[in-house]
Amino acid sequence: MLDPNFSEDDWRAGLRDVEQVRASIDQIDAALLELLERRMQCSVAMGQAKRRANPSGNDIVFRPGREASILARMVVARPALPTDLVYRIWRQIFSASCQVQQAFRIGYVGQTTQAPALLHFGAMGSFQGFDDPEPALEALGTDQSEASKLDMAVLPFGEGLTWWRDLAARGLHISASVPTLLAEGESPKAVVVTRHPCDLVEGDAALGLHVWTLVSRDGQTLEHLPGYQVRADARGPEQVIGHLALVALGLAS
Repeated sequence: MLDPNFSEDDWRAGLRDVEQVRASIDQIDAALLELLERRMQCSVAMGQAKRRANPSGNDIVFRPGREASILARMVVARPALPTDLVYRIWRQIFSASCQVQQAFRIGYVGQTTQAPALLHFGAMGSFQGFDDPEPALEALGTDQSEASKLDMAVLPFGEGLTWWRDLAARGLHISASVPTLLAEGESPKAVVVTRHPCDLVEGDAALGLHVWTLVSRDGQTLEHLPGYQVRADARGPEQVIGHLALVALGLAS
């Protein structure tokens, strides 16, 4: 195990030839593997703790808000690392951590969201493709049999799409951005739809952590508002159909 108190300058000074560098890489790999195993053990323990606290088994395992807040901390903590590298590694860790707590069935729509779904949930559950959003939304319904029911669906997001218009009536929510990490001013190309809303987190502009409330007006237009906002009358002309927690350094909230 690496000494946690080593001086970075002294450590680098020891990397004088190929064999020394390889030995150091092997040592670091072993340490990373040990830490990853410990993290997975914590995920198993988390699942057990949740089942003790909620024997009915209805606890929500997928926590996109918490995932976004962790990712924001990781990106800021090590700015010298490529953000895409951090994102891809931690996405797999998040997915594997969920998988050890619960098996998931995840839907996607053709090639449009297949790649985003695999990147976002690569180590998590099984995948099912659909030709368009409607059958995927139907498979998310609570009246579906357990054999055919989806736990979540990754659907295309952007202008000209209308699949989200009756989400509130279906009891469904847009709960995550795919990807979670966006460039400044960028909007999600896909979103995750679930039977439960995004877990509550506080936005933090210093960390690049932003929260959007997605609002449908008269069932015709979709816009996002900064922060978590709740409308008192979901039956009125303005409906909240989802929340997104995403990481975008420099994004105006």
